[in-house]
Amino acid sequence: MGYTVSSSEKRLDEMVSIAALIYRSPGYADSLWRSLVETVPGLGRSIEFFFLANNATDQLLEHLQAKKYPHRVRREPIGRIPAEIQPLPYMIDVYRGWNEAIRHAAGKLVVLLNSDHVFTAHWLDSLLAVWKEDIAVSPLMVEPGPEHFRDSVNGTGSLICDCGHHPSTFDRARFERFAESATKDALTDGGVFMPVLISRAALLKVGLYPEGNIRSTDACGCPGDQVLFGRLQSIGVRHVTCHRAICYHFMEGEMREGH
Repeated sequence: MGYTVSSSEKRLDEMVSIAALIYRSPGYADSLWRSLVETVPGLGRSIEFFFLANNATDQLLEHLQAKKYPHRVRREPIGRIPAEIQPLPYMIDVYRGWNEAIRHAAGKLVVLLNSDHVFTAHWLDSLLAVWKEDIAVSPLMVEPGPEHFRDSVNGTGSLICDCGHHPSTFDRARFERFAESATKDALTDGGVFMPVLISRAALLKVGLYPEGNIRSTDACGCPGDQVLFGRLQSIGVRHVTCHRAICYHFMEGEMREGH
């Protein structure tokens, strides 16, 4: 499915909010902030950004404060787990964190992303150029492999190009060359669940993310992000990937770091 890209100056009037969960890594905080400053000209003005420090370590909180990065702090024990939720504390903490970020976002549109992402120039302009009320739009993801987000998961899978598994080893030049070769004027169905640009009202209408993975016969349950996007589909919001916006994903960044 093709589309026509609007002029980058044709911006939406409403504020856009970008939110990223983080819980322990100063290095990933610095990497993400640097990438956003380099690729989002309106950051801090027409574009809101904040880290959601999600039951974060004291070391990370001190770093966010020292760097004066915009952030909100969530400190909440797991507590009661609803009967329909698979009892996986880490996943519960993550989904509750995302819901808090969405509730506090000031923008009509919300961009949810992870701390282990890096972006190409104009990625957000490209998403805004194609966004409509009835879609949620993700950039095309590049991952180092060999494991990656496959087409079979949700329609459009990630591409593989090993540009590093950590900001300290990131080969930016290689990523930019690969991204240039992969960029095209196309929208395809589905895609990665994050990053995503979506109407905040639509998220609130479907009740946000479930509080964790939903119980099933699988030991990990049904992923909460799949449940959310299914709910969005039920109200007429379909998920697509924009191939003019490219994102790199280090994969399990904060979880992998130090192991």
